[in-house]
Amino acid sequence: MAQNLKHTATIDGCVFKRGSVSKRYSHAVINQWDIAQARTERGLEASKNWKRNLAYFQSWVDGTCEFFAKPSYRSEEDHKRMVWESISNAKAWIALGELGHISESIEAFDDSMKNSHVSSDGKSFYGCAGWCSRLDLAQKLAARTHGHIVATEIK
Repeated sequence: MAQNLKHTATIDGCVFKRGSVSKRYSHAVINQWDIAQARTERGLEASKNWKRNLAYFQSWVDGTCEFFAKPSYRSEEDHKRMVWESISNAKAWIALGELGHISESIEAFDDSMKNSHVSSDGKSFYGCAGWCSRLDLAQKLAARTHGHIVATEIK
């Protein structure tokens, strides 16, 4: 009968856990990211998304969107409701503005950090890139992801 194994990897007070039925993982590869840099990148990505999607949402408000045509499978009532909802959503999306989208994105990132593996100094966070059964596999994964190799405890 297979044995349930519990694997634990710890780095900077952050504990990563994994269970397995029969495979023994001797190493985990843990990545570390700077929180300030990640927040900045999140804001830049939100700004790019705003610029990329503005014309599309504006086309809904202007009535020039190609999706205004009613498909044959949709009833007239459902189509009117869908168009009205889409126009309302587009207006709300545009009204939020670029800075609003950036703020929302950064707030969502900050909220996600509450449940993350944050370092003891609070300046970086960790994520597990993978669990490996051999050191050479862990080294290969660490080289690809710029991660730290952590020996695991198996119970």
